[in-house]
Amino acid sequence: KRVEVRGNEELSDEKIEEVITIKENTILNRVLLNDNEESIKALYESEGYYLASIEHEVEIEGHEAVVVFYIEEGEKVKVRRVTFIGNKAFTDKEIRKVMGTREIGIFSFLTGSGKFNEYVFQNDLLSIMALYYDDGYIQAEITNKSVLLSEDKRWFFITIVLDEGEQFTVGKVDMGGDILTTKEELMENIKLSEGDIFSRRVLGEDIAALRDIYGDEGYANVEIRPMTPIDHENKTVDVKLIIDKGLPVYIERIDIRGNTKTRDKVVRREIEVGEGELYSLTAIKRSRNNLRRLGYFDDVAMRQRPGSFEDKLVLDVEVKERPTGQISAGFGYSSVDKLMGTASISQSNFMGTGKKLDLSGTFSATSERYQAGLTEPWLFDRPISAGFNIYKTSREYLDFDKESTGFDIRFGFPIHRRTTRGYVVYRDDMITVTNVGTTASGLIKDQEGARDTRSITASIVRDTRDDAFFPSEGSTSSLSMEYAGGPLSGDNNFVKYIAKAVKFFPLPWETTISRRGELGYVYGFDDTPIPIYERFFLGGINSLRGFRTREVGPRDPETNEVIGGDKEALFNLEFLFPLIPEQRVKGLLFFDAGNAYEGNMNLGDLRTSAGFGVRWFSPIGPLRLEWGYNLDKREDEKASNFEFSIGMPF
Repeated sequence: KRVEVRGNEELSDEKIEEVITIKENTILNRVLLNDNEESIKALYESEGYYLASIEHEVEIEGHEAVVVFYIEEGEKVKVRRVTFIGNKAFTDKEIRKVMGTREIGIFSFLTGSGKFNEYVFQNDLLSIMALYYDDGYIQAEITNKSVLLSEDKRWFFITIVLDEGEQFTVGKVDMGGDILTTKEELMENIKLSEGDIFSRRVLGEDIAALRDIYGDEGYANVEIRPMTPIDHENKTVDVKLIIDKGLPVYIERIDIRGNTKTRDKVVRREIEVGEGELYSLTAIKRSRNNLRRLGYFDDVAMRQRPGSFEDKLVLDVEVKERPTGQISAGFGYSSVDKLMGTASISQSNFMGTGKKLDLSGTFSATSERYQAGLTEPWLFDRPISAGFNIYKTSREYLDFDKESTGFDIRFGFPIHRRTTRGYVVYRDDMITVTNVGTTASGLIKDQEGARDTRSITASIVRDTRDDAFFPSEGSTSSLSMEYAGGPLSGDNNFVKYIAKAVKFFPLPWETTISRRGELGYVYGFDDTPIPIYERFFLGGINSLRGFRTREVGPRDPETNEVIGGDKEALFNLEFLFPLIPEQRVKGLLFFDAGNAYEGNMNLGDLRTSAGFGVRWFSPIGPLRLEWGYNLDKREDEKASNFEFSIGMPF
């Protein structure tokens, strides 16, 4: 009739019910009762409650029974001390670094240290051996290990006894069997060399490198057997890699699963191998990154299984779709706009076709922006993108108002595989500057009235990121040139160059460091000044955090108003770490440096800031919460600046 759990405080009913196999409305099986007691006890032990006791009771109510599990949780047993005996090559601290089992400390309530888990501990023993094997101690072994409970049953004391043995170096390195090109060419991919400290990890990397080489030539089932005879007298290990390449393998079929909304065609066009083609391991890896960069999927897995013949295989592509439609909102604060809000309705995978639709608006007491756009990433089923935007904006500055109405038409095309593309954008923008204050800068007064900007922007973009939203490796870089006026007519004549680059570095524990740099330069020609709205300003969540939007840049010497520069330099350093991995919530630490200049660029005059934040790919779009601190505060500047946005790019 019913299954109840009583006495639990530390673990929820839901978590305990996950391990209980006795269910309501089933026949009572008393044999399972003891098994369920053990399952609940094992659950508590995995959480560190080794003193927990579980008993069951069956209450009969006519022809029905109520099963009750009574739990006494007891105190949580913590790891008080981990002791190593016999280690000379590595210090206690070095060994502890590779272990998941940690001693209890002051910050255990944050780090979770002190928790004992048998599964984690067994992995720790393997990690310790790997540490030794990767430094030439190939005969190292753990001769004894003990996990003792203190008399008061509150603490675990762990002892690990090691026999390190001697350190071995690499002897002769050779390979044999099916040599694909020449032995000399293949040996260039081998890191192990004679005289090096022998490392099992490096040996594994060498084997993986050879697998990639053979895999790119279609040999998906290549076998590489390492022969490692040991010379005990000279303390060396000879390495010979025996290669059996097998038959060249062809892709028999590509099966796509999990795409309930996205059309098969949208997935297949990102896969760089086709049915009937020769297998290529690198192309499959690139295909996975192509799919992840789309932003349509939370996860992409590519697995292979045997086909109908020995020289055939089936490639399974499994995707987990994420919501691609967004109703987004955000707010922020700046000295110009005060409290501002933004809202947008967008669909980056319209009807599963990959088309992107966008309708957005930003509004505040001093500004408005409305935009509608459409992008087709594969025009006529070719890797050529096309799109347009129509927009209208207005904004009130301290000394003038600016209104803009225009459109742009853009095209993109591949240059090198899927990672490098070229773009061409035509823009026609009618801009009106009104309500210029009597104390405004002369630069602004000269631009009062309506001016038409007609420009063409050409750019090259290279993107090798492994994910569109939370990349952990790869890079993005771009170089663009915008030419306005001249033969395009219009009222503004200028040329603007912008170079950007971001590099991502994966670190242990799913953390990532990224470095970003941006340089910009703009100049006018035909005796036309650079428009105030084309000059460089820094500050805000997308450039120099800790400063208000458009707060950093050259100032008019008479009015002290920020008028922007003809050059800019911006550098960002970020460290991202998981906060709630299952919800894709990440923490952020950052350091920013940058400035805008008029005339000579002086990198010794960079403005700097640092801070922290939270990023989350929420159900309604990417969310950012970031707080920056001005590290060299000047007069009339705030010491810090907080900004928040949802659905904005980052």
